[in-house]
Amino acid sequence: MKLQYWLLALCAAAFFTQASPTGYCVADNGRYHNYLNFTEQFSIIDNKAGAATLIDVNNSNTSFRGTCYCLTEPNQSYDHTYITSRINPALAAAGTKNNVPYFNLNENVDIGLLTYILGIGYTAVPFDHLPNKIDGSYQCHNGVSSATTFYSGGSGQIYLYVKKPFTGVMTIPQTVIANIYATIDPHTVSNDIIADVIVQGTVTVPQSCEIDEGQAILFDFNKILASEFASTKGQALSAHKITRTVNIKCTNMMFYDTLGATLHASPVGTDETMIGTDNPDVGIKIYDKRNREINVNSGALEVDTTKIPDVMGDTLGTLTFSGAPASATGARPKPGQFSATATLTIEIAN
Repeated sequence: MKLQYWLLALCAAAFFTQASPTGYCVADNGRYHNYLNFTEQFSIIDNKAGAATLIDVNNSNTSFRGTCYCLTEPNQSYDHTYITSRINPALAAAGTKNNVPYFNLNENVDIGLLTYILGIGYTAVPFDHLPNKIDGSYQCHNGVSSATTFYSGGSGQIYLYVKKPFTGVMTIPQTVIANIYATIDPHTVSNDIIADVIVQGTVTVPQSCEIDEGQAILFDFNKILASEFASTKGQALSAHKITRTVNIKCTNMMFYDTLGATLHASPVGTDETMIGTDNPDVGIKIYDKRNREINVNSGALEVDTTKIPDVMGDTLGTLTFSGAPASATGARPKPGQFSATATLTIEIAN
């Protein structure tokens, strides 16, 4: 008798679960993923601490199909569902600004999100049991209604709130911001996620520098007697050394950014102490402001900052360096002109 009693109890429990009202909905093909992808560029104003930027991602209000389980009547009908959203619990709350709840995304920005709900419009997440207009009216058959169309979460308005300014490219990997639930009455609590909202994108704060307003830097050594070139390879003609000081202007700079410069040119063979010219017997030595020889293939030069970033993020500086002809081979060069080119690269260190 004891064994029969427990079997009876199990059967009764199973029958009660199947007959109980539900009122929740599920996605037909598993959880639907709403991707909000973006590529954004911030100005220096957007990149200030306390600034919030709106990024509108319109996916034409994409829809997906689901099945809803009726409440008490086997042939119940309905013309809208109730949508609830919950924030990914891995995202910590970061306060509310202008009626938009924000959540910690990374060390630089907090994120706020509004998702589109048909019949309601854009609504800040999280929210509870908002009526979602659906496509037509649906009829339950034996307690189940299939092929319900949902329009929720497909488009979004993303707010990025800057906590700590940054430069370069900030990459936001695929991050679930909110999960979405659906029911067919305003009281049922569902534990079945029908969709989620995933944010992914990049934000760029471009930095640029200009040397002498983009003008070429010329070293004109004028006339040099061939006899002035020494028979010692690598010896410079110091009497013909020319010194230049050029102006540098960089934009979108932070107070902690520092400037540097590197020189890039084709050396004389494997000798990176001289720039090669179109006269094989002539090279050019480069010196920094302290009169030290510089490696002509990525050698470093010092930049003096003359003005720290202002409200627009502009930084000014100067670069002083020198160039002098030198004997590339130790042989007396043939008469004629010689020329060479090099590239100065301004480097920003954060």
